Amino acid sequence: MKFTISRLFLADCLKLKHSSYYPIVLGCPLIISLSFILWCVFMLYEPQDIFRYYVLVLSILSPVIIGVSVYIPFEIEKKCCNYKEMLSTSHGRKKQLISKICLISLFSLFSLVFSSSAFFIIVQYLSGYHLNVEAYLYLIFIIYVSQLIIILFHVWISLAIGRSGSIGIGICCTFLNSLLMTGLGTGIWHWFPCSWGSMLSHIFIACYQGVYLTLKEGVELINHTLYYFIIITFIAFFFLLWWFSKYEDRSL
Repeated sequence: MKFTISRLFLADCLKLKHSSYYPIVLGCPLIISLSFILWCVFMLYEPQDIFRYYVLVLSILSPVIIGVSVYIPFEIEKKCCNYKEMLSTSHGRKKQLISKICLISLFSLFSLVFSSSAFFIIVQYLSGYHLNVEAYLYLIFIIYVSQLIIILFHVWISLAIGRSGSIGIGICCTFLNSLLMTGLGTGIWHWFPCSWGSMLSHIFIACYQGVYLTLKEGVELINHTLYYFIIITFIAFFFLLWWFSKYEDRSL
């Protein structure tokens, strides 16, 4: 029977059922959201500042959350059958990899939507500060699209190096991300994909609140930048598929 990507996707979901993947990928952003909700309740900050800090922290911490979670599906494959199923030709190597990338990407999107929706709804209820639906969805789009290349990078690191590499590089990227959000990132942040989400979301919120550019000018600038980032992400995706088609696990 020919295995389709959808069947492989369901199989991968079942393999992760008793792992720490779902608690990490869903729980970490939710903990960040709940922490900011408590901050909103007990600290006397303006609601618009809380929104800005929340989006900033969420996007800055994304690389380490991705680094901690992405390696888990591949670690399970390695423990169960030492990558033999992924490297077999019966299901197709590329289908196996695409299935796992789809799983990681879709759950990252679900986690982002779920945690940020909880935050925005509760904070708007508590503070009365209104963020329209279009702005909220656009913010989600910016952060998610910017995360895709980080996911692809950590898929490669998880296969090439393993758990320690994925987690270590995730921590380093988060640290670098926080540095680039200062004046050090001016003019060079485009060259560091880990900073794409935090910088673009920061630009959008600043324009939404009437700082720097008008909202229309800000959105045009972000869309133009995202266009090139999406092209780079597609190039990285096809390069990863090509690399995996040649991949041979040294432990086999």
